[in-house]
Amino acid sequence: MVIDQGFMTEVAGFVAESASVADLDRSNGWSFTQRREWRNPFTSERTLDPSSDRLTVLSFDGLEPGVNNIRFQLAHERIPSFETLPTYSLSVNRASEVSSAAELVALELLETETQFERNDAGAAYPLTPEFHADTVRYAVQIPPDWDRVTVDAEAEPWWARIEMRGTAADGNPLSIEGNDVTGVFPGANTVELNALAEDGTT
Repeated sequence: MVIDQGFMTEVAGFVAESASVADLDRSNGWSFTQRREWRNPFTSERTLDPSSDRLTVLSFDGLEPGVNNIRFQLAHERIPSFETLPTYSLSVNRASEVSSAAELVALELLETETQFERNDAGAAYPLTPEFHADTVRYAVQIPPDWDRVTVDAEAEPWWARIEMRGTAADGNPLSIEGNDVTGVFPGANTVELNALAEDGTT
């Protein structure tokens, strides 16, 4: 759990309960500030941007199937500790069984960042046919002098993973790093996407 404290200075306290109302164990926690500098354009003096984000990270063990509840309060140095501040709550619903569902719900092929710099349009390449969850084969045309694309794919539920592999038109494997596919060769290249469920079902 990541808490953005905004103008508050610390997490004053928290209560974490599992679905059976047992205490959740906090395995670790730390705070840090995402610092942003502001430069005065007249004096070139650099100071810490007061809007820098203060973040606290809390990790809990012992989440049980069902609804686990975590509540926390924030404090500010100018507000006395005995004064009650608003309490925020987070409910984490852990499924009782490992999910076997996975479905591709969105797909686009985009230019990589370096190509985007060369082409102000930056539009996605049109898929043929248009994307539909039940369609499993698509074709796309890219310019002849570009050898890479970025695959923007989304699966549901959100914990499903997407795996990719591919073969270039010259028969060599395509290089896949993150969402970027490189080594695209003139001709018909094939990229295969698999939506992988939580239990490993493809």
